[in-house]
Amino acid sequence: MTENKIELSQEDVAELKSFFEKNDITRFATLDKEYTLCGKKSDIFAKAKKYLSEKWDANLPELGIKRNMKNYSAVYPVNLIKDTDAGYFAEQVADIFSDEEKYRNAIDIFFEMYEEPLSAGFEAYAAKINKPVEELTDDEICCVIDQIADTIDGELTNVTMIGQKVPEIFGVSKNTKAHEDYSKKAKNPDRTNFEKSWYHSDTKIGTMLSLEELQEKDEKNGTDVIANARSVFDDGSQSAADADAECMKLRNAFADTLDSTDLAIFEMREKGMKDKEIAAALKYKTHSAVVKRLAKMKEKYMEFRKTYTF
Repeated sequence: MTENKIELSQEDVAELKSFFEKNDITRFATLDKEYTLCGKKSDIFAKAKKYLSEKWDANLPELGIKRNMKNYSAVYPVNLIKDTDAGYFAEQVADIFSDEEKYRNAIDIFFEMYEEPLSAGFEAYAAKINKPVEELTDDEICCVIDQIADTIDGELTNVTMIGQKVPEIFGVSKNTKAHEDYSKKAKNPDRTNFEKSWYHSDTKIGTMLSLEELQEKDEKNGTDVIANARSVFDDGSQSAADADAECMKLRNAFADTLDSTDLAIFEMREKGMKDKEIAAALKYKTHSAVVKRLAKMKEKYMEFRKTYTF
């Protein structure tokens, strides 16, 4: 078997990219879908999904995504797309392999579509072992077919990911980080780096807590966050009145920099509302958008504090 990578023609790639850009297969899929397969069909599905997930991961570096995706949670956008794609295709694979007629038709279509790379593969393998193509054994033929099918699967997966704008989605997600993006496994450098950035503060009046900690603090003592701002910002060197006045001034100055949506989220969070409650008030489908806006608000605040003076 030749060591050279078998690639689709430029025309094939362009056509497939265009198809996946206009016909994203994930629109037919459901996130966190529960598959009710059993017996042989279930086994085939599990193997196919694992295989397709591995193909997906293998293409990430080529698309410019060089992060270890195991450091990210199952709800991270890129991992969600991978899981949806793998499940969608694996279900179809299981359906084909468990139906003899569909399986035979799929084999016929495969040999018809990829006759040229298959022929090239048989010739290269035969030359490598110094025998005519006609004398290849069934096992040798299957070996060639498996390797070519594996290569084609990788190419098709790559084109699917490009058509679905995976690199662009990763870029957006990378710039709008949230705690829920990261896996909670013991050693996770990506989560550690994010948390260092999240909790860092260079304020003159003490260490500012995260918005999550503000929420927890407010729920524990039952008081308004701004009314009790001293407990958040004060380093113990100021009087209660001075700390409250200073924090209110800082709060109002930062609030003036927010757009209407962020200001609404900011004020609802001050009142002790949870992310899901805020999302419902703003008519968001999930609270993820609220979490990400809060993360961006945090970054904006850190930049704001660099130039703000009392």
